Amino acid sequence: MPLFTRDTFKTKESMEVFNKKDLLCVYWVANEQRDCYLLMEDKQMFMKGDVKSWKKQFKNKQLQILQNNNCENKCQFNNRTFYGMTLQWMKDGESLKIADPFSALVMGRVANGITYWFTSEINRDIIYKYITK
Repeated sequence: MPLFTRDTFKTKESMEVFNKKDLLCVYWVANEQRDCYLLMEDKQMFMKGDVKSWKKQFKNKQLQILQNNNCENKCQFNNRTFYGMTLQWMKDGESLKIADPFSALVMGRVANGITYWFTSEINRDIIYKYITK
């Protein structure tokens, strides 16, 4: 029996999250084996914490974000469009094998890494440019 199925993510609570007007993004927390979300009010904290850390990791070649993953990561779920940004952590020049069942089962996208699914392409692109510049 699989650990996760598409129905795992179709709980009443999850559906309420997908319908929040102030939803910034949804993503998979690999070390906790659960999905998570951020609201627009969390954006400043997210930028000062995670995103700032990712920028440093990107500069040190410990993280990569392939531009083509961003361009191809546009999905519809629950009548809403989401724009993905896949983070791939690196070690010795190779990307680490990290599974993201949320992206695979809910968004229908399989990638090696964790994908953050933003409700706004503009927000996704601003964060991408900040990390990679």
